[in-house]
Amino acid sequence: MKNWKLTIGFFFVFTLNVYSQDSSKVVLILKTMPTTMFDLDNTFTFGVEIPFKKVFSFQQEIGWGNPNLNVWKRERQVYPDRVNWRFRTQVRHYFHENKSHTGRLYWGAEYFRKDIFINQPRSTGRQCNAQTRVCAYFEDVNVETHRAIGGLHLKFGYQGKISNNVVLDFFMGFGLRNINVSNDADIQDEDFFLGGGIIRLDFRPTNLGNYTTPSIALGFSVGYEIKKKKIF
Repeated sequence: MKNWKLTIGFFFVFTLNVYSQDSSKVVLILKTMPTTMFDLDNTFTFGVEIPFKKVFSFQQEIGWGNPNLNVWKRERQVYPDRVNWRFRTQVRHYFHENKSHTGRLYWGAEYFRKDIFINQPRSTGRQCNAQTRVCAYFEDVNVETHRAIGGLHLKFGYQGKISNNVVLDFFMGFGLRNINVSNDADIQDEDFFLGGGIIRLDFRPTNLGNYTTPSIALGFSVGYEIKKKKIF
């Protein structure tokens, strides 16, 4: 098993080296997105960009994270048992290169998906009256809440080289996202109270239901170009 892993690792490194020897045609860009590590719903995110027809490309990203890796202390304390998944699928169109041939502006259309699974013990009100804000009784239950987020973005960005094979991609985008919140206990009055009976207004809701909100995408990625080797 060890020899097999060494063989695969050697082949991967050898392939990267061979493909990176020529500066003619980029066939693939391997990417990582550092900014998603600082998101409240943090993930380690990686992606690939595949150019085609000179001015178009397809990009796919996937990310995973949990509170142990979250840089925000409050998120680690409030949600100690949570898993985040992030997916982005994008088609982009590049404009002409700059005069130094080191970078290009682009615009793209993107589908965005994020799934957050939160496990929490809760003291949950039962048979609550929405008018009087009085519950018949409270019950301690362990609840898994699923916040499923889907969105569409129109994005604009600039991708430029900082070395022969390394690129930086800066982008921003605008759109809409739909948030669907459900849980495995079918608790309809979850989080009914907050701070003395004030109903919560939250852009990261845990109350059951569907929510539509404006969406903004902003960040950068670092990529490594894999290029096609010339055949003489």
